[in-house]
Order: sequence, then C-alpha cells, then structure tokens
Amino acid sequence: LKSGHGLCNEELVQKLADEAKAALEFLIKEGHGESLKMDDVVLCGGHAVPRTHRSKPTDVGKPAPNIGWEATSTLVKRLKDRPSITLLTGYRVEDIIKDGDGKVIGLECAVS
Repeated sequence: LKSGHGLCNEELVQKLADEAKAALEFLIKEGHGESLKMDDVVLCGGHAVPRTHRSKPTDVGKPAPNIGWEATSTLVKRLKDRPSITLLTGYRVEDIIKDGDGKVIGLECAVS
C-alpha cells in the first residue's frame, strides 16, 4: 500500500497478499513441472525485499522465460483439457456476466 502512494485498491492488495501463495502453488501444480518453474525469488523495482517469483536463468546463462507468458500458457493448456470450457482467442472481454448470486456465467466480448 505504501508504494502505491494511496492509489491502490486496498481490498485488491489485501486479496493479493492473502492469496498469492495459494495461486503460486496452483500454477506450479497445474504446470506439472513441464515449463512452469518458479524456483527463483528476486528483487524488482520498488521492492524493499525480494518477493517476485520467476524461473531461474538457464545453465548457459540464457535469461529466464517471461513468467507472465509461462503462467498464461500453463493455464491455457489446462483449459483446453476441459470439455466444459470453450476457449476463444482474438477477443477482448468487455463485461463479466454474473447470475443473481454473483457467480460468473459468461463474458461479453468483442473482436480485438
């Protein structure tokens, strides 16, 4: 919150702090060790302590893969394995459709 200079959504920051470990464990488990390895914790800009998880650079010194790409690719692979989910690409989400209980039941999209 401090580094956000009062501009942060406190509820979202708290959610991130509370659920980051479980989310990280989920991504590693879903990656089945194939490509998603979060075996390095590094210091990034604005951080007082190392707290950003990523893959270590390769043995030959090649930079670590982009962790955002790795996480997204892992999730896409798992979604493709689920017949109840239709995965579409090339669309921009414009709205999240929820039922009366707040459960997500669909998305309103437009072609990107």
